[in-house]
Amino acid sequence: MDPNNPCLFCDKGRQHIIAENDFAFARYDEFPVYKGHAQIIPKEHRISFFDLKSEEAAQLFELLKDAKEIIEKEYNPDGFNIGIYANLPETLATFFKFSSFLSHAIIR
Repeated sequence: MDPNNPCLFCDKGRQHIIAENDFAFARYDEFPVYKGHAQIIPKEHRISFFDLKSEEAAQLFELLKDAKEIIEKEYNPDGFNIGIYANLPETLATFFKFSSFLSHAIIR
């Protein structure tokens, strides 16, 4: 972690990983909307989903599918809501202490 630019995910985000690939890792959210709420987090900072290279976006979605299978086996949800934070305003990024986009898989 860079002490001048603290990041929640660089600091302790790699705990409780449920799946990963070369680009990103998936973990259960520490403050879940529902049990089974997972985050897909890039291993390197990326400010916006829209800046990803095609290969990175493909790896993100493959990992999302892998996480979905794990969550389905463990929680048997009725469905999923998928969300992506992209281009967070600096005030929110500072408040949440991360400077990268992330994706969520929230069960319902």
